[in-house]
Amino acid sequence: MSSIRVDMTMSLDGYVTGPDDGPDAPMGTGGYRLFNWLDKRNDPGPSGEVFAEALATQALTSGRRTYELAGHWGGDHHNGVPIFVLTREVPDETPPGTVRFVTDVAHCAALARLRSVTEWPWCTERARRRPCSAPASSTSGNCT
Repeated sequence: MSSIRVDMTMSLDGYVTGPDDGPDAPMGTGGYRLFNWLDKRNDPGPSGEVFAEALATQALTSGRRTYELAGHWGGDHHNGVPIFVLTREVPDETPPGTVRFVTDVAHCAALARLRSVTEWPWCTERARRRPCSAPASSTSGNCT
């Protein structure tokens, strides 16, 4: 079974955005300074290593608010990996790209651990519009 790792840019005092974040200012006031390390993402050293590790992921899980403030990442966070968005309510519209809404944390983790793109349960457009809310013991649930 593959492991789940958390990657997040955070200030030393525990903030992931500046103050007053919202739809018009997703990173808040001055929040983009938390990502200054990305300016050196292609350089050898810690910034390059962290960036390479982030791009090596096989899936992305996110909360609904982060997903929305990030502009849905345009449907592709990086390299076409699946994006699983934890949410209480699934929107009616079909999500962009590889995004799937998931309503159960354990099921989200099980989906993120799948290793092969052929195992990801969105083989039909109808399935992409439905929430994934299967029990943790299942990786298919109502997703297909």
